[in-house]
Amino acid sequence: MNVKAIGILVVLWGSTMVSSAMADQHKLNISEDALVKSIAVTASELSDSAGLSYVGGIVQQDIIAGYLQQLQAIETDAFKTLRAGQANRDHGKFHVTLINPYEIKEVSEQQVNALLASGRQIKFQVKGLGRVIKDQGKAYFVVLSSEQADDLRKAFGLAPKDFHITLGFSPSDIYGVSKDESTLVKVSP
Repeated sequence: MNVKAIGILVVLWGSTMVSSAMADQHKLNISEDALVKSIAVTASELSDSAGLSYVGGIVQQDIIAGYLQQLQAIETDAFKTLRAGQANRDHGKFHVTLINPYEIKEVSEQQVNALLASGRQIKFQVKGLGRVIKDQGKAYFVVLSSEQADDLRKAFGLAPKDFHITLGFSPSDIYGVSKDESTLVKVSP
């Protein structure tokens, strides 16, 4: 192959890369209307596929659909694998954890039962799509904050928590790391 042909291939490859990047950026421009800014959940007793019980609130998929679209645009090839990890663990549902399986042992049964029986709605502000990467693992989630949930945990003698809704992970979820606003993924120019 001569130098001129190589030059043409480099120019064509470069323009393809720019077009691909622009297409990816276009895919990430999810309508602001599709991205909820707040949610409310009712505290419920939940369990994961390992049988561990915890207190959380179910979040309907249609409420977070815009964030799932963002995840799919970012992780086109790995989307199904990421989603399968979360769906298998959480019985195909989405939730926000208020009291995890290990913390629930630190809270009196009376307090937990009172919370569950109250039917109380707990409001969260949605901050955006978050991501953590550790070793070979990757997890995506919707970052949340809530003064109500913070106050609830404080009243139960629990430490502050990074509230989030897990959207997907592979090969397993990532624990012991921040899942706060510092993990937000930039998804638009």
